[in-house]
Amino acid sequence: MLSVEIIFMASIVALVGFFDVNSPPNPGVAVMLLSIFSVAAVEVIAVVAFYIYLKHTGTDLDVRKLSRMRW
Repeated sequence: MLSVEIIFMASIVALVGFFDVNSPPNPGVAVMLLSIFSVAAVEVIAVVAFYIYLKHTGTDLDVRKLSRMRW
């Protein structure tokens, strides 16, 4: 999950930098970047809360057990 977030944030920074260079001065770019950062932070908080919920309910989170087909 962390690698997806890093790729997402790098693409956002590159996109905002591209629009900042290729457009006249506009404070909207900074507002867009701040809003995207806040959405990404809420996404991370939701994933962490879901992980904590699964741990407290006793759900096994071992990825190696997902390889077996269960009907």
